[in-house]
Amino acid sequence: MKTRSGSIKMDTLSDDSLLQIFDFCRQILKTPLGPYWDWYTLVHVCRRWRQLIFASPRRLDLKLLCGPRTPVRRILDCWPPLPLAINNDLISSEGDEDNLVAALEHPDRICRISSCVRWQLSDKIAKIQQPFPALTYLYLSGYRDDRIMRVLPDGFLGGYSPRLLDLRLDGILFPALPKFLSSTSNLVRLHLIGIPISGCISPEVMANCLSMLPKLKWLSIMFKSLIPFPDQSRQCPPPLQRAVLPTLTTFSFKGNSEYLEDLVSRIDAPLLISLHLGFFDQPSLTFHNFPFHQSHRKFRIAYSSRLEFDLNLTS
Repeated sequence: MKTRSGSIKMDTLSDDSLLQIFDFCRQILKTPLGPYWDWYTLVHVCRRWRQLIFASPRRLDLKLLCGPRTPVRRILDCWPPLPLAINNDLISSEGDEDNLVAALEHPDRICRISSCVRWQLSDKIAKIQQPFPALTYLYLSGYRDDRIMRVLPDGFLGGYSPRLLDLRLDGILFPALPKFLSSTSNLVRLHLIGIPISGCISPEVMANCLSMLPKLKWLSIMFKSLIPFPDQSRQCPPPLQRAVLPTLTTFSFKGNSEYLEDLVSRIDAPLLISLHLGFFDQPSLTFHNFPFHQSHRKFRIAYSSRLEFDLNLTS
């Protein structure tokens, strides 16, 4: 029903029309804490909107955001049992710590975790031994002012996370990572940053891990410092058949050139289009070993005094 001015009253719109409007609102009501939107405002407009929104949680991607200073226990009592997204990058008080603990008491509902693992949280994070069946995004970073390396136990998340799509570890040591990755066949992004010497995974084992990730598109392997690397005579020879990464498009690496040479001799990424390479040592690269088909691609190399390469590969 149109008014005299030609506008349409909101209460005359169909449910489907309203859902389309709400879907559009997802793009303009983003919160500053990541890929979330402020649906809380809309559900307070009227009862019809509230019922319609809560009846379409998947379409509207509804999540309860558990961020810094969020009264988690209170919102869990007053809102429907929606997926939980934990964003605790800033822990400034005991109350913030308690909010994180309150959210972790619902592992079946947690779909995202983004947390800076400062000393206050080390024990809490280490005790996460049960599976998180709904988890799709996990980002853990060590606090850069701390000199103590944060270590995840072998039983972290129950040792598996089959729905995980995005895994990012920054300055975090996870000795059981190879075994853990064998359960994440849906992984699309894998970013291992600030890898310490004690957390180095051999190129052979890394290639085997990557071969179990058929949907991987983005990969980062960045070491914290120069790592000891065995002589060529001690290294395991590359396999006769490379591990194929059928969907990988972007690869970032920082570390020893010898490690990179060994790794790329074991993998093949036919769709790779972007490389970012940084080295602690003087690289002596032989690009014929790289996991893309040179006969079908052109590439540009930009070299700087920081020993970094940026390669953009186009068909």
